[in-house]
Amino acid sequence: MRGRKLMVWFLLIVTLMSSMINVFAEEANQSYLYGPNSFVKAPVAAEPGRDIDHSTIGTTSLKKPSDLYATENYLYIVDTGNNRILKVNQVYQLIKEYTEYEVDGVKIPFASPEGVYVDAQDQLLIADTNNGRIVKLNEEGEVVALFEKPQSKMLPTDFNYLPSKVVCDEAGRIFVAVKGFNMGLIELDKTGEFVQLLGASKVTYSVTDAIWRLFSTKEQQKRMAAFVPAEYNNISVDADGFVYATTGTMSQNNKEGMKFVRKLNARGDDVLRRTDYDGVSGDLEWANTGSIKGPSQIVDCLTLSDGVYAILDQKRARVFVYDTGGVMLFIFGELGQTEGTMTSPSSLEMFNDHFLVLDSVKNKIVSFDLTEYGRTILDACHYREKNDLVNEEAAWQRVYAMNNNHPAIMREMGKIAYRERDMQSAMDYFQQGEDKEGYSKAFQFYRREMINKYFTPVALGILSLLAIYTMYKIYKKYWCKKKKIVKKQGPFGYAFYVIFRPLDGFWDLKHEKRGSVKVALGLMAAVGGVLIIQSLLTSFIFSTVSVEEYNFIFDLLKAYIPLILWTGSTWCVSTLMDGEGSYKDIITATGYSLTPILVILPCVALCSNFLIQDEGVLCTFFISVAYLWMVVLLVASVMQTHNYSLKKTLLVIIISLLVIVMILFILLLCIALMQEILAFVIDLQTEIVNRL
Repeated sequence: MRGRKLMVWFLLIVTLMSSMINVFAEEANQSYLYGPNSFVKAPVAAEPGRDIDHSTIGTTSLKKPSDLYATENYLYIVDTGNNRILKVNQVYQLIKEYTEYEVDGVKIPFASPEGVYVDAQDQLLIADTNNGRIVKLNEEGEVVALFEKPQSKMLPTDFNYLPSKVVCDEAGRIFVAVKGFNMGLIELDKTGEFVQLLGASKVTYSVTDAIWRLFSTKEQQKRMAAFVPAEYNNISVDADGFVYATTGTMSQNNKEGMKFVRKLNARGDDVLRRTDYDGVSGDLEWANTGSIKGPSQIVDCLTLSDGVYAILDQKRARVFVYDTGGVMLFIFGELGQTEGTMTSPSSLEMFNDHFLVLDSVKNKIVSFDLTEYGRTILDACHYREKNDLVNEEAAWQRVYAMNNNHPAIMREMGKIAYRERDMQSAMDYFQQGEDKEGYSKAFQFYRREMINKYFTPVALGILSLLAIYTMYKIYKKYWCKKKKIVKKQGPFGYAFYVIFRPLDGFWDLKHEKRGSVKVALGLMAAVGGVLIIQSLLTSFIFSTVSVEEYNFIFDLLKAYIPLILWTGSTWCVSTLMDGEGSYKDIITATGYSLTPILVILPCVALCSNFLIQDEGVLCTFFISVAYLWMVVLLVASVMQTHNYSLKKTLLVIIISLLVIVMILFILLLCIALMQEILAFVIDLQTEIVNRL
């Protein structure tokens, strides 16, 4: 009996352990990606393969390697700590080692080189960082050219020229990223002469930072972070000659002016396509606490074929792959100490049909093999670029079978349904993929189908209703006894009289007591509901909110805070400027002034569901009319409530608006102060924890 119990417990434990293993295996086979609203689960697109270290290559240990570059047959590794460049073949065996170059009979060793590029003639461009020059070598290691520190009036005379990365396009133009240099990339011609500074970053900063600096002492300003552009830390060039440049971090003072990745044309303009929800910046969600916090730290960008490119996040050891439209395709990579993980990745390459990530701390290369899911996505992008519609459709269908959460997949499935004239399915796919332009095109055809299908019965129905109504009016006029009915307009119906006759309406509202404070408060309360209706009922094409993540509190705040500020500031100013109206009168007049937006905004929201993107100007027009009408009514309400002239009314309104600006200014100042205090407390807590 006892033996049976032990056997039962043993089998139960084994079953539980096997189920846990299955769960862990299932989680291990899951990755994630970011969609329009939040991150979603996705199949693994690339799995860790082999680790490649010095023993695999057949050389001494690597030391702080910083860059990779791959040609069709060879991989080049910049071993910065050992002052050398290694050339390996497709099986990662050492072919040649570049440690020095000869100039006028003098051998010069490399000094902490950090970048390498190989042109179409198999000539090496090496960023010899601490020697302050670009070295051009042939395959045998003989010097072809030396490009010293460029000279130009556009460059500071005393700047320290430390080239860290170098690339070259098909025309022979050379682009150099310089350490500690924040004026952009340096462009040289094929002879090494200075051409221009490319893609210099613009500096922007937040209002709270500006306010805080305004009230800070000189000593405090010195301790604060300077508003300076960030430098480029890596560059690459695609087959079309566009230069992709990356910055390590996004300054908190410079969120708008700096971007993690830029695609620069010949003029230095950023032409990288980005989606509304993703600025090509790696992780879109992150924590601000813990050992790993804040946004991604992008250190490399790899350009692939068919407009696809990948960026490398050093902070969390992840690779993010995007298509030509800036849509995230998949993510892979993991931070850790075990095999197949990374500690401090520094460079990314594609070699031998494998993704290679160089780890500057582990001093090795981690290889990643594409899974069927990842390879099918890249195949679909290839067929799309080649305009092979049949194979593209088949590829996206296979991807959809493996993952139906992907926004890029939803868009492509929408295009397939659109080509097959299944407009209702296309609209569903485009909406899931947040593609408003595609949704609008599909809806245009769908609307046309509905009009052709239902126009005759709907038109006959409307004509029948009109005929019945006409007959009823005739019957009532000639066969019914006439009774004189005196209609009395209530306080609610009086709102429609006010909006069409504002001067008389607001005068009677105050002096004849035609309105009601309760109705006015009800109208003011209804504004919040109208904004909620506008957010929820507006067509997907014109909506600016996501229904899944919608929070009605923001609409309520957007409705009531301006009303509170307006009524409060107007009452204060009018009291000081001999206004005859009380706060109760101001509340009543303001409530009745809101009638246009209460009527027009819901109608526009409903009608937007019958419009396409090109007809959105109609929505904009009627919304503008509603708000302009409301402003005219507010002006009339102030003038009639306080018995002002038009000139004095405008003066009171201007002063009231200035009071509102002052209130907001003080609030922002308090918020900025609280942010600084909170940051100080967090830093103090971190310092205490670290010291303990």
